[in-house]
Amino acid sequence: MRAAARGGLQRRPDPGRQAERAGTHPRRPVQVDQGHLRAETIGAANGMLIGAQAKVDIVRAWGGGLVASADGVRFTVPVQTIHAGYSSRYFGLRKKGATWLNVVNDQVMGLGGVVVPGTLGDSLFILDALLGRDGGPKPETVVTDTASYSDIVFGLFAICGYQFSPRIADISDARLWRTHASADYGPLQEVSRHTVRLGPHPGALGRHAAGGRLPDPW
Repeated sequence: MRAAARGGLQRRPDPGRQAERAGTHPRRPVQVDQGHLRAETIGAANGMLIGAQAKVDIVRAWGGGLVASADGVRFTVPVQTIHAGYSSRYFGLRKKGATWLNVVNDQVMGLGGVVVPGTLGDSLFILDALLGRDGGPKPETVVTDTASYSDIVFGLFAICGYQFSPRIADISDARLWRTHASADYGPLQEVSRHTVRLGPHPGALGRHAAGGRLPDPW
């Protein structure tokens, strides 16, 4: 509340008052903010809330926490920071912004989130948020919108043990790919006519998945 107030975290002492009482020193809110309000402590507190929410009877009727949905909210950033980027579509020609990407499970609890500079494709950021979630069981299915969809992400999510389920618009234009031209894909044999080459480093995705967190896409 103090951070959102007009005066900010640090207030001016009243010279007409007696000595500041313990815990009410003008710099006390600043010390609390710098010493306790960090990403690690906020994540630990959120993990406790996730566990407490899962114990509520009606919440268990909603789901078991095995389905997660990811979406982002875009904000204009008025200060200079590496976490902001340009986008004339969302922020105008001369302004920078960022996307707060949040992952919520079927028990209506936020599992975690990441700040995406500008409007970069957020598929890999979703996976990064899932791998570094604050608590709760590991989701089995991850639901996103079309903006988070790319072909290669399906394989990367599968390697990490997630079922990637984007809501794809214009799905009639989508292509199904195969890695072997002579392989038999059964019922999908007729529709998977396009062949994809894995390139000189086919194990790169596996190494990234085994590392636990993804490298920065930028």
